[in-house]
Amino acid sequence: MKILDSEDKEIGYWWGNATGGGRFFNDQFLRSSMSTAGFVAEGATLYYETSDCSGTAYDFGGYDYFANGFQVVSLTEAYYPARPFATRTVNSRRIIGGGGGACTQHANTNTYGVAVSVDLSSFGFVPPFRLVP
Repeated sequence: MKILDSEDKEIGYWWGNATGGGRFFNDQFLRSSMSTAGFVAEGATLYYETSDCSGTAYDFGGYDYFANGFQVVSLTEAYYPARPFATRTVNSRRIIGGGGGACTQHANTNTYGVAVSVDLSSFGFVPPFRLVP
């Protein structure tokens, strides 16, 4: 099923659960939470190879090759992991939105892509959103 906005612009496709949808963006299918009111801001977790959240920010790219997360911070700001993904060892993370903000230690080796910021308002979608066959 397709997800359309109030002006019949195609937002993406229903992911198959109560809150999930996705769309193709820069050659990736990105998942995000949304409701009839629009995108749902849940915050974003960005990862860093340094221990103090400085340098390049990375986003987790290991959900699966086909669909990765579109981390919605606000009604205008989101992040996604850019390809190519690579195995990296990160040492800190920062949560943006959702009550986060402080840099915390987080040692982990996993698959990450460079975090890309997207202005959601540039898509021009107008709530309410709805499903159509």
